[in-house]
Amino acid sequence: MLLRTRLNVYDNSGAKTVQCIRKTKNRKTPGSFILVTVNKLRSKNRDKIKLKKGAIFLAQVIRISQFINRKTGLKLKIDSSGVILLNRQQQPIGSRIFGIVFKELRLSKHFKTVTLSGNFI
Repeated sequence: MLLRTRLNVYDNSGAKTVQCIRKTKNRKTPGSFILVTVNKLRSKNRDKIKLKKGAIFLAQVIRISQFINRKTGLKLKIDSSGVILLNRQQQPIGSRIFGIVFKELRLSKHFKTVTLSGNFI
């Protein structure tokens, strides 16, 4: 994942796409944290959304569009990368996570993210 990469947001915080402006660590795995700015907001219920376009947030990567190798020899790949937005205390802003989440998040002790999502790979 590079700087200025556009990513989809997979929670109900109100943002649709964000842009990466800084990586906190040089890891390319689900569960890593990045700094993002909001590019697009969801068009539905715009008056209820508390986020502003251009606001800066901490985000957690939950999907990555690169191959993930597991110890069993299985290789996984998803079409698009995605994040969820976090507040300053590193708690998710949204109350739900849409779609699937990698099983490696459970192993890396991100329990709040794991409990908000329903599906695992």
